Amino acid sequence: MPHRLFLSEKRIAHSEEFRVGLFIRSKSGIRKTTKERLVEENLEGNEDAQNLPNETKEDRFRRLAEQRVASTLDKIRLIGNLATSQYSYSSDQVAKIFSALKEAIADVEDKFHRTLERKKGKFHL
Repeated sequence: MPHRLFLSEKRIAHSEEFRVGLFIRSKSGIRKTTKERLVEENLEGNEDAQNLPNETKEDRFRRLAEQRVASTLDKIRLIGNLATSQYSYSSDQVAKIFSALKEAIADVEDKFHRTLERKKGKFHL
């Protein structure tokens, strides 16, 4: 889970240079960190910004796809948690949820197929 910034930036002296001290909130509580550490920690949650050295396109695809699919499946499970007696909903609302999910899946699938088709259609010597 990416950390969230709150409060305002405060300047702290660190060695001979100034670094921006930021307060972040995490599951373990509130703590202060340097901007560099915050960026490094947020890279863990923002997989797009993280390119590993010597990583091939296929390796990067696999790494990102695994992270994103796992995250998406977790979100879908959360939607499933709404199907309890703690909530009141109509069959029309349920139909709208599944329609939106199916449409999103179809859009992504189409995007993959269009990209693959473009790759096949290129001229090669």
